[in-house]
Amino acid sequence: MKQILILVVLILPLIGYSQYSKDSIDIKCEQCMSLDSNSSTNSMVSCVGIAQEEWTIKMNKYYRLLSDSLSGESVKLLYHTQEVWLNYKKAQISYLISFYHSDMIGGNHLERSVEIKNLIRERALDLKIQYDNFKEE
Repeated sequence: MKQILILVVLILPLIGYSQYSKDSIDIKCEQCMSLDSNSSTNSMVSCVGIAQEEWTIKMNKYYRLLSDSLSGESVKLLYHTQEVWLNYKKAQISYLISFYHSDMIGGNHLERSVEIKNLIRERALDLKIQYDNFKEE
């Protein structure tokens, strides 16, 4: 059962990648993880952590660009949506820490880090798409 769950966790990011073209952050993360010097789990988690930080920066960038472009009620709703999403992210991270540490017995820190990175990645890409669509109109 654990093997199936791990396989699903590793395949889900690939499905997400097919929705959007690969970003330079994804490419740098993959390159970092593929280095021989980064063959340990801790090194790979570090690579993913760097990607998480870069996705957070990108998410914040598009949130600011979008909020600066919108007016009135739309800005208030975007602010509320981001606040709700940040609360969701916090709850999801707490769950993932518990799940991968307690229920999976043994940590699985890499899988947890990848899921957190993908959570932030998806939000950043959603905001980017919204901003790009707004600019086109």
